[in-house]
Amino acid sequence: MEEQMLRLTHIECTLLLTLMSEGRKVLTHQSLLHAVWGAGYHKEVDYIRVYLHTLRLKLEDDHGGRILFPPAMYSCYVWSYGV
Repeated sequence: MEEQMLRLTHIECTLLLTLMSEGRKVLTHQSLLHAVWGAGYHKEVDYIRVYLHTLRLKLEDDHGGRILFPPAMYSCYVWSYGV
C-alpha cells in the first residue's frame, strides 16, 4: 500500500478521531454532536451526515476505513478498519 497524505478539515479530523477512539462502540447522534461540535449542539444531525459523507469520499476508496450504519439503527455510527 502506498502512503498518501489525507487532508482533513478540523471538524473531519475531530469526527474521525472520535469514531476511531471508540473502536466498534456504537455512537449516537447526540454523543457525536457533543464530542465534535460541543454541548450546545443537540438537533444538528445534518452536520454529522454532511461530514461523514465527506469523510467517506476521502477514506473509503483507498484507505480501508469504513463508517458503518447499522441497518436497524439510523441514529448511530460505528468505525471499522479493514472490514
